[in-house]
Amino acid sequence: MATRHLAADPETPVEVLTALAQDKDEAVREGVAGNASTPVEALTALAKDKNNWVRRLVAGNVSTPVEVVMVLAKDKDGYVREGLARNAASILAAESMEAPPSTLQLLARLPKTDIRLAVTRNPNTPAETLRALASDKVKKVRESALAALDATGITEVWTWPVGVKTSEDRMRVLATLDDAAVLERLTDDSMVSTRVFAWMRTAELGVRPIAEVHRHLRAESGGGSTQAKNRWIEMRIAGLRGSASDALVDVMIGVDADGHAAGEIRSGTPFSEEQLLRMLAAKFKWTAWEVASTLPLTTGLLEALATAASTSEPIYSYDFWLREYAGHPGVVLSDEFVSRHPQVLVAMHPLTPAPVVAKLRKGRSKYVRAACLRRQDTSQEMLIAASDDQDAEIRAAVVANPNCPPGIVQRLSKDGEAQVRAAVGTNPSTQHSTLRELSLDDDVTVHAAIAGNPSCPIDLLECFVDNPNFTVQQALASNHSLPQAMLDKYLLHTDVTLRLVALGNPSTLGSALQSASTDPDPDIRGAVARNPNTPIAALMCLAVDSERYVRAAIRNNPNVTDEIKVLTIISG
Repeated sequence: MATRHLAADPETPVEVLTALAQDKDEAVREGVAGNASTPVEALTALAKDKNNWVRRLVAGNVSTPVEVVMVLAKDKDGYVREGLARNAASILAAESMEAPPSTLQLLARLPKTDIRLAVTRNPNTPAETLRALASDKVKKVRESALAALDATGITEVWTWPVGVKTSEDRMRVLATLDDAAVLERLTDDSMVSTRVFAWMRTAELGVRPIAEVHRHLRAESGGGSTQAKNRWIEMRIAGLRGSASDALVDVMIGVDADGHAAGEIRSGTPFSEEQLLRMLAAKFKWTAWEVASTLPLTTGLLEALATAASTSEPIYSYDFWLREYAGHPGVVLSDEFVSRHPQVLVAMHPLTPAPVVAKLRKGRSKYVRAACLRRQDTSQEMLIAASDDQDAEIRAAVVANPNCPPGIVQRLSKDGEAQVRAAVGTNPSTQHSTLRELSLDDDVTVHAAIAGNPSCPIDLLECFVDNPNFTVQQALASNHSLPQAMLDKYLLHTDVTLRLVALGNPSTLGSALQSASTDPDPDIRGAVARNPNTPIAALMCLAVDSERYVRAAIRNNPNVTDEIKVLTIISG
């Protein structure tokens, strides 16, 4: 523990930090990676660390040099790239004459305005990147990109006329163009997909001739059918997007557009139960996850979801979903993959019929069986019988159940698997004396479990405040019983991820949520939109937010009114 404190202490000598950067303990390397006193050589080495959190902390370190920023801009982990947005060195990287076009293209996607502005001023920035920035949401970035394009002699850039702000305005403008003019821009980066969608949905013109669009896309993709087909499906669905019509469901089922169906649900398109059951019957596994994790579930939907398949994808391509679902009961994260199990959510749901639960208890998936053991109606006889299971996942589920007999809890608190000991730490019924013993455990996951336990004594929570491990800090920020003074610290934290966790805490005061509802970061506004403690006045403002997923988040807030739901739909 003393070593971890040394790693995070800015007063630690440079030579000690250099040595600690090679420590086997990930928590020690995390402390070094986030330490502003860490020398450049150590940060350069840590930028290649296999642990995602280490690289994320390097990205946000104010001492990280420009050359390391250029390397991290290509990192597969989205949080690493987002961390660069908070680092002033990213601006220097965007201005650097040594920055290759591929790096500038990545830096142009970061959310910080000053970084994108610096990219527009770099003579190495490729024309396609400048075209994309010419449509940036920030005026000064757009103007700078247009000026750079003009200087290179490129004047044909698609921009919206002055005064065009709403989707209705855009549709009216696009309606004035003929088919040839729009088809010419279909593969132009400056003509983003939402504009094509709006063009296809123009009421006056109806849905455009799909065959013509399909032929054009085949030609643009060099005759390859896969890319053309995917673009065609996307546009065909876009012509009906948001309508929740049977025609939209027919199209998605007909072309096996599982991902698009999931996107419609995530965006708040109000499908009927019958339409959802049709998509589930079509074995749409992405759709099954979205239904299970975001919608109110009826008995009929629960029965259909009980046979739904799980999904598994590489983590590096799903950064947004990682941010949304980390810690979600149906999500399993590993170093390389994220898997989602709708059956886990069915097993835990209080309305799931008893026969369905009984069948799930006998299933092959250990995650589903474990979810059944976490149910409040699980008998103590079942818990005692499963407490000796060879699989740590099952034992952890047993000891995480508040109804687990105290003797079993005490025995499993000394289990050889950290996962099981951590489950003891999460159980709100665990005795305080047992939690204090576990706080001396060597495994950081156990510390994080205790830090997130709402029944943890206040004095024990205070012991974790200075813990350098990021996971422990996240657990503290999410603890519903955290004293207000400690919670306020995280609401004002410089790390965006910790702020997001604190803003998702239902104990956060309405005044703090009201203030954060106008934050320029859409992720911050999205966290506010989901919090059940957010004042109605703030939800009213967020209902017309410019970001679609912020508006969609409001629809899942338990306190949202019908009036606010209507506002989110009217706003697009």
